[in-house]
Amino acid sequence: MNSLTNKNIVGVTELFSRILRFYLNHFGLFWKVMIPLILLCFLIDVAALLYHYNFVAEPFWTVNTSGGFSATHNLTPEANTVKWSMKYSSFIAFFLWFAMCPLVLTVYRLRRGMDVSLQEVWKHTLQRSLSIIGMSLLLVVLFFFLIFLTLLISQFVTFSVKFPLLPFLTALVTLGVLVYFAVRWSLLNQGIIIENLSVIRAYRRSFELVEGRWISFFVRYLLLLWGSCVIIGLVFALTFMILSIIAPELKPMQEKLLSTEIYNILVGIDGAWQHNDFLIEIGKIETTLSTVPAFWVIMVILIQKIILYAVFTPMWAILTTQLYMEQTEGLAV
Repeated sequence: MNSLTNKNIVGVTELFSRILRFYLNHFGLFWKVMIPLILLCFLIDVAALLYHYNFVAEPFWTVNTSGGFSATHNLTPEANTVKWSMKYSSFIAFFLWFAMCPLVLTVYRLRRGMDVSLQEVWKHTLQRSLSIIGMSLLLVVLFFFLIFLTLLISQFVTFSVKFPLLPFLTALVTLGVLVYFAVRWSLLNQGIIIENLSVIRAYRRSFELVEGRWISFFVRYLLLLWGSCVIIGLVFALTFMILSIIAPELKPMQEKLLSTEIYNILVGIDGAWQHNDFLIEIGKIETTLSTVPAFWVIMVILIQKIILYAVFTPMWAILTTQLYMEQTEGLAV
């Protein structure tokens, strides 16, 4: 039960080995914690898919190895049209984010050798629901502000300095700023649900806990993110290959998977950058389908995506709580 407990900061290999063992030992409990949110997410996704599939006129369907299916349609008939896109499942990341607090509390109590009751975990989570929502909304606002501020400064520099690679460097700087603050604020859930802090105090507390160990935290987060993305991409690729045998609309994806593009999945973290007509895409295989995919095919990928994302969520809760307890070991919590 206390296989993660160690007053010393453990190495990366040992850390992930302990995380995996801890996860497997309590696999059923973690899923019981997440099930209410997973089911709610699934019902909303199915409702959105039924509406989009039956009532949206002529959407363009695309499919990729990181997110499954997405449908895009034009909102205006003009040449420079406004487009709206829906990914399936778009809601799973949102719901699993709110599952982090009860998961963190579960991990913390298990590590302390305390009895864990699902009723008590969710009761405490619901008592802190306003703080969790406030923390989440503030996080979104802060990230949008950081993006806006970085882009505003970069635009000023662009008008002042003529340099061909400046847009690309601007994108890198923006990404760097977001990653820096994402790591510094990565222990927000622990502050809210374990220490019962206010929203503002939780932000300060996370900043304090990461102080001096930013690189160490970043490396661990990056490894888990990369590993998760590679596994998800490979599972999607295998599923598309199998489905393409009986679903001819997936033949374009099958052709790409049988080409050298398959190695793109091993990059792991997918991303894209576009400037004028120049486009760079990494980490995924994507194609636009010439025909509308069968409803059951979309459902298979939708269910698979929900399950895959849910599988890795407890890993994040265990990792962040482990790092939190490394920083607070021996201190009053």
